[in-house]
Amino acid sequence: MIHHGSLLIRDCLFTLRSLPKDLTRKVPCLVALPKTHLCIINSEFVGCSGNLTAAIVSINATSCVISASRFQRFRGGAIYSIGHGGDPARGKKPSEFLIQDCSISDCMLMGVYLQGYGAKQVVLRLKIYHILGIGIRVHKGNRSKIKGCDIVKCRTGIELLSGDPYVCFNTIKQSQESGIVTIAKNGLRCDGLFRYNNIIQNKDHGILIAGENNHSRFEKNFSISSNRLSGIKLIEGATAILKANHIFGNFNQGILLTETTSAYIEQNDIYKNFKANIAFGGEGSSDTVILRNRIHDSRAEGIFIIESGFSWIHANEIYGNNDGIVMFDSSPLLLANDITENSRSGVVAGGCSFPRIERNLIAHNIMTGLFFRDEARTKCFNNKVRRIGNQICQYYQEQYLTITTKSPRERWTGRSFR
Repeated sequence: MIHHGSLLIRDCLFTLRSLPKDLTRKVPCLVALPKTHLCIINSEFVGCSGNLTAAIVSINATSCVISASRFQRFRGGAIYSIGHGGDPARGKKPSEFLIQDCSISDCMLMGVYLQGYGAKQVVLRLKIYHILGIGIRVHKGNRSKIKGCDIVKCRTGIELLSGDPYVCFNTIKQSQESGIVTIAKNGLRCDGLFRYNNIIQNKDHGILIAGENNHSRFEKNFSISSNRLSGIKLIEGATAILKANHIFGNFNQGILLTETTSAYIEQNDIYKNFKANIAFGGEGSSDTVILRNRIHDSRAEGIFIIESGFSWIHANEIYGNNDGIVMFDSSPLLLANDITENSRSGVVAGGCSFPRIERNLIAHNIMTGLFFRDEARTKCFNNKVRRIGNQICQYYQEQYLTITTKSPRERWTGRSFR
């Protein structure tokens, strides 16, 4: 335990293998307290699987630097950093914490734990693998930076609890559950920015976003793919910004918004997901905006909507799916989309749907351009609808179909309505 002063550790081995078994409290190798400076270079720390051991615990230390070291077999977690963001009004500087070029393996509870309101720990180029718990956990109010890490075969890669970290250039793969989990805990706002990451081959969802007041942002991620369930899933009232990501090859939906959730989805490339590329609906989903995305080559729907209010779907390229857009009991605005070359229908409206379809190109869909059934009604303005299949518009139960205020400039080519 370091109370005051400075400590430099270089080329050392710390082991807790000789501890008696079944101790009742957590046993750390090193503890750094306030007003201390700790520097660890090229050292190795080995825990004991029979006890709740930890490698390093930093509690508001003035500075802590860990570089090129190895940590393994810590049942209670390898690295704990509890810092503070400082107080400029009182001349109090923030605590400094840096860990880089280290490997953490075969731990149980977690790999790295980051805590402290406003604290800005820096985590660079770690290799974290075979963790039975969480690879990296970021706690409330923390503003850490996590960059260039490989997080492999953990239960969860990164877990964010109402924090605001910047997470970039990481690879998170083969997690036993979800790759990244962000949670707005107890209603506290969650703001994380995730950029340029690869989130692949996880056994649940690639990304799980949960809780009211969750406004996590996922932008320009290289790959959210090959996950056993959905690429991105929102639950429990979450609201997220999803922009310029590549989301493909997931075994369920590309993006799934459950009841009470909504998202701003812009400029993503979403393709080749086994179920719908985008699926949303239910209470609270009417705030969803889908803008300027490429949505293509799904085995099911490009966009699937159920029991949604006035969501906005604008300027998307939707092609090569089984169906372009399928809606039930929903009233979205479809504006200036290109809905082409889908295997069955361009737009399918069922139940009590009442969409507004304006300035879209609906062309070269194999079976039907527009397909209305049940009590679906619509307003169509200034669309260009062409066909190569049987008809441009097909419907069941003719007495319930209404195409309202059809503009004189509307262009329909091919066979007219049945």
